[in-house]
Amino acid sequence: MKPMFLLAVVIFYCMNNVFSVPVMDLHPLDLAARVVCEDTRSDCNWISQQPDPGQYCELYKNDPEVKKCAKTCGFCGYKAPAPACEDTRSDCYTINHIGESKATYCARNRYDPAVRECARTCGFC
Repeated sequence: MKPMFLLAVVIFYCMNNVFSVPVMDLHPLDLAARVVCEDTRSDCNWISQQPDPGQYCELYKNDPEVKKCAKTCGFCGYKAPAPACEDTRSDCYTINHIGESKATYCARNRYDPAVRECARTCGFC
């Protein structure tokens, strides 16, 4: 068979949704994301137990043992855009008025769930 004929057949099948996912509708990054992404260690849950797993993975991304936790750390495929950085509490503005610098307060209380809700104000994202 000639290559052009095969190409025509593939295009026909793709455009007529013969495949389970219409290939013509997929962005190249979507195709890349479909690559199987797995952890090669069986115990990568220790990363999920860190106070900030994303920050931990970023900090130790060159560590050979962390690289084995590619799925847990999101190292394979393409990265989705980061979520909007916002405060989920309405009173985060008060952090600026409590007597100590915002940076000091946020750093000291970094793992407090209430302070984590002030991500934009504290610069956590």
